[in-house]
Amino acid sequence: MMTPELEDLFTLLRFPSVSTDSVHRADTRACAGWLVTKLLGMGMKTTLHETPGHPVIVAQNEHRPGRRTVLLYGHYDVQPAEPVGEWRTPPLRAHAGGGPDHVPGRDGQQRAVDGPRLRIGKDPAGAG
Repeated sequence: MMTPELEDLFTLLRFPSVSTDSVHRADTRACAGWLVTKLLGMGMKTTLHETPGHPVIVAQNEHRPGRRTVLLYGHYDVQPAEPVGEWRTPPLRAHAGGGPDHVPGRDGQQRAVDGPRLRIGKDPAGAG
């Protein structure tokens, strides 16, 4: 049985959010919507900004005076799977060894915004 955190990570990794392929425009938007829902559920003020391309998501937790602020930047789209024949596992299918594209970045950012646990040294920090 997987932990809820792994379930969330694998759900995120399964979105075929290939932003360079118009066939996946709806998938990329669905991924953005899923992320907005997750961030709101974590108590973060979250806004989805429309652009001529794909939406941009901005999320902030409550600013508390005297606490440091951390800015995280990342992308929620993935690279095209081509050439498919060179994959050892099916593309866009998360498995125990990792997932597509920027798995360490995506996973690390998802964990970093986990509000109460975000710390710099011994002091709690804000994310924004």
